[in-house]
Amino acid sequence: MTEQYQIIDSRTGLTEQQQQQVLAMWQQGRALPSTVDAQQRLKQVAQLAYDGQGELAGIYTSYPQVNSQLGKSFYHIRSFVRPEHRLSYLSLKMFHKLLASLEQDFVTGKDQSCIGMIAEVENPGLKSHLNQAVWKPAPFVYIGDNAQQQKVYVYYFPGAVID
Repeated sequence: MTEQYQIIDSRTGLTEQQQQQVLAMWQQGRALPSTVDAQQRLKQVAQLAYDGQGELAGIYTSYPQVNSQLGKSFYHIRSFVRPEHRLSYLSLKMFHKLLASLEQDFVTGKDQSCIGMIAEVENPGLKSHLNQAVWKPAPFVYIGDNAQQQKVYVYYFPGAVID
């Protein structure tokens, strides 16, 4: 039987309880480097996923930043999914929901501050498996490696202009 998840858009902020859940999950999974300000990262949480037992299973963060390779502003995205949920495609499910939300905001004119999304592949396991120039499950295209030798993929929202 497939695990059912509740995916919550948290771009408008987290409750105190959600903040504590996120911090605990990051700490347990050693997901934050010591150089990262956890309180600042909490402000970037865009989605939460809860499993059927109501436990936090996945987190997506998103923050706007000008990409140095392209000179344009994109939403940089990160995901962290508990190991026991990684084979369920939870990260991909969350990604598609986040993409739809951000894309809708762009297309309707609600938020056009970023022209697309950027993903930098940090996970060594993913680097070896996600080595195609164009990802099939997600509409990202490889644009090169960054200074940390991480593969960088980009997706432009429909109607994005690069003038």
